[in-house]
Amino acid sequence: MGAGGACDHARSVLLGEAPGDATTHLLTCGECRCLKGDLDGFDAMVAALPPLPVPPDLAEQTLQRVMDEALPRGSRLVWALYPFTALALAALGLMMVLPPAPPTPGELVQRGSGDRLPELALKIAVLDGDRVTRLRRGEQVRSGSRLSFRAFVDRTSRLTLLRTDAAGTTLVHAQDTDAGEVDLSAGRGLLLWELEPSDSGAVFSLVAGDLDLAELTMALDGADDRGDPASICRAALGRGVRCVGERVEVQP
Repeated sequence: MGAGGACDHARSVLLGEAPGDATTHLLTCGECRCLKGDLDGFDAMVAALPPLPVPPDLAEQTLQRVMDEALPRGSRLVWALYPFTALALAALGLMMVLPPAPPTPGELVQRGSGDRLPELALKIAVLDGDRVTRLRRGEQVRSGSRLSFRAFVDRTSRLTLLRTDAAGTTLVHAQDTDAGEVDLSAGRGLLLWELEPSDSGAVFSLVAGDLDLAELTMALDGADDRGDPASICRAALGRGVRCVGERVEVQP
């Protein structure tokens, strides 16, 4: 007998070292017939196993665990104070995180000298009635849905949210924040942007830095492709500020 329980001839056939036919070989080899019987029995046992039940609250438990890990200490106060905020925060645990653009050679020099740009990330949720989902690249969103934004920055920064389309760049929101995760907010509630058909193809960009708004707007307007988040953020980076962005597609 060779390795794995098959005879030496069967092993040679399986390894391509000798010609052979399995059906013919099984007629003459008792050892391989026994091995095949064992394997058939194992397959039958596996097929007879009952399906594992999925707990009905599995999604809720998973989401709660993600939020427990993601939210900073004390942030659960938000759930009690702002019920609507709680709904959106739950969605934020499922949203994509847009990583910072790869560093340019100039940035690497800045990092080596200790004067580096802030690390920045953006999470976007789509609120459509009672349904909350993450914004997926290329997926069309229903008109009338609302967007909610959460940012991460590794230092105290000025965050500016802008919207860019073929017509140009406009300011959506700006706020100062400490290091860590923060929901972009308006007053005591979340900042929400209601989507219209005219938003299709627009790019929402988040910028961290103290660049003058007029200069920042001019930089984004000068992007090679105003419908491409990477192109827009390269334009911002050229002015010395960190940027992440995402394009929105709205159902016609």
